Amino acid sequence: MTNFISELKKFFTVPKNLLFMIGIPMIFTVFFGNVYRNDYLNTIPITVYDMDNSSLSRSLVEEFDKNPRYTVDFYSENLDEVKQAVESTQVYMGVVIPSDFEKDVKSKKSSKVALIVDATNMAVANNALASATEIISTVNAGVNLQFLEGKNVPPSLSKRYVNIFEMNNRTLWDPKLSYKYYVMPGMILVLVQQLFLSIFVVNVIEDKTNIFYKILIHTIISSLTFLICTSLLKHVLGINIIGNMLTSTFLSFMYLISLSSIALVLALSISSPLRATQLCMLLSVPSFLTAGYVWPVMKMPQLSVYIIKALWPLIYMIAPLRDYLIKGALPYYFKSNMLQMTVFAGIWFFIAFLISKKSRPCLDEED
Repeated sequence: MTNFISELKKFFTVPKNLLFMIGIPMIFTVFFGNVYRNDYLNTIPITVYDMDNSSLSRSLVEEFDKNPRYTVDFYSENLDEVKQAVESTQVYMGVVIPSDFEKDVKSKKSSKVALIVDATNMAVANNALASATEIISTVNAGVNLQFLEGKNVPPSLSKRYVNIFEMNNRTLWDPKLSYKYYVMPGMILVLVQQLFLSIFVVNVIEDKTNIFYKILIHTIISSLTFLICTSLLKHVLGINIIGNMLTSTFLSFMYLISLSSIALVLALSISSPLRATQLCMLLSVPSFLTAGYVWPVMKMPQLSVYIIKALWPLIYMIAPLRDYLIKGALPYYFKSNMLQMTVFAGIWFFIAFLISKKSRPCLDEED
């Protein structure tokens, strides 16, 4: 217990420990969370090339213009102008209405409205396409309704013919499909992970005594930081956190214990604090991109998944923890992930033990 108190005092007397493990995560949480404060991706700039200039084509353009998802920045005179506007990112989508559009529609000939979409930004492209499809489908249904009524079909029956079946959807937990629910929970865990690594690894390199207590203190502090950051998400940034905050904090603690196993290997293998810090920072992007958060694990090559799971534990926790925070429920595969993460920690702690025995005794006996 004396060693624990000693390590605790040592931790809190070093300003950089408090700054990097508590202060910076809080600042970054508010900063990054504020970037995604807007729930909807609205006023997407588009251009329209109307080759028909008929009543029907103008009504279609009007539907785009009054939809809050879009803003019609200008009208193109030819197809090259549309392409140029999209290529230069003046607009993110071009709507091209063919000539004889109204004539072909009324005569029940095939007529297609072309959408030219800039897909370099996935968020903008998905939102632009989804709303455009809804608008075109709505206008198409209206035209069919008018056609049937023109054939003296009663209005009530016309509506039944046009809407032979309807789709009702219920989007759970994030009906606005906003990025803050998708990005921020995982971003916080990665942020806590990287600052934990940077401080813990350097502290072990500089002082290889009382390692058990060092692990315990650093993981507890980082877990409490995770709790503070998730509280900021909920109470400051307005993200509806459904999961129990204490449970999610415990899950982050379990993850950090697992992470400390490979962090200990790094600390025992690298003698330079500067190089260790550089390596820890270098790991942030690849560990995040390969953890099944940006791209789902089920769509990764199986061999890649095995390699990632053997080298870094983030893949076991980041998506389940996000799901728990947002939905209040853990995914069906969580127990399997926890078991694998426990095995991961055991193996890497054993490797750290072998390294310490081979190079220099550094894992002290604890009282």
